[in-house]
Amino acid sequence: MRAWLVCAAVLLTPLAPAAAPVHACPAPTVPVYPGSQPAADDGSAWPVVAGNTFIATTAPLVDIQAFYYLRLPNEGWAPVTQLPGQYPDQHDMGSSPSVRGANVPQAVLEFSRNADHEHVRIMGVGGGYSIYVDCSD
Repeated sequence: MRAWLVCAAVLLTPLAPAAAPVHACPAPTVPVYPGSQPAADDGSAWPVVAGNTFIATTAPLVDIQAFYYLRLPNEGWAPVTQLPGQYPDQHDMGSSPSVRGANVPQAVLEFSRNADHEHVRIMGVGGGYSIYVDCSD
């Protein structure tokens, strides 16, 4: 009888549901720029949770970035310092140092919080912008 129970347990174990990680990181939420539309337009991306979401808007990227620079720090997010040469807009194409004007958007905005476990990356794309939200233990 005992051998039968052991055999059944060995055969049925792969069918059991996987245990959830003990320290699962909850997906952070990120607000969406006012007046914009998620690509699915079903309201599922209000606010953005985990993964990559395209947000359609006609607003200038400078305004969108200003919104996130003001809003996210109030929710505990800190801007991530970009590594030198990480993005194309950091490369100086002329002989003099480039100075970013007030109306020139950055290529990418990055924020983190919760001891660098939660990350947000905001990038301008044609017809709107994209938000990538991630959480790691």
